[in-house]
Amino acid sequence: MGLFGDFINHIAGMLGESLRIKRTASKAENMDEETKALFNKIVKAAENGNVKAMVEVGNWYYKGKRIGYDPERVEYWWTRAAKAGDVDSQYNLGLLFHGNISPLSLDEEKAGYWFYKAVQNGDAESKKCLINGMNTIIKKENGQDFLNLTQAIVRIITLIEIIHIIPILNQIAQHINHTSKM
Repeated sequence: MGLFGDFINHIAGMLGESLRIKRTASKAENMDEETKALFNKIVKAAENGNVKAMVEVGNWYYKGKRIGYDPERVEYWWTRAAKAGDVDSQYNLGLLFHGNISPLSLDEEKAGYWFYKAVQNGDAESKKCLINGMNTIIKKENGQDFLNLTQAIVRIITLIEIIHIIPILNQIAQHINHTSKM
């Protein structure tokens, strides 16, 4: 699509996100008493360290159906759950910071960090995201969408380190060196 097209898509996404936040803002005020009581119970459990409740509170803010959509609160609650070891939250934060969930939360370093944490905990989807991210970088670099080659190389090296290819390549190189000496 090119840098200009990517820029336009990003701006459109941010506008859509702002409208979604505005459109759902009044949902908390209009919540019925039973739903308020349920939400408050889940929040209290989350505040007391219940990881599943942390995820659920984040999901409520993400979905924006019963309570207003709020990407900052989504990030807060999913981060607490992710730091407590919840793999789904680690993956979701990777998506959030990659811009898949909210263009307002775009931060590629944080996306890579959370995808990596999820991969360390056995999440196959996060590994696919890291590999796809690396492939996208290569395609953009080949299509000359990057302003400079150095930036592309640094990003590729970072992704390679994240998915543990370097230790594997070192083992292969050692094996080749060992067998060639025989």
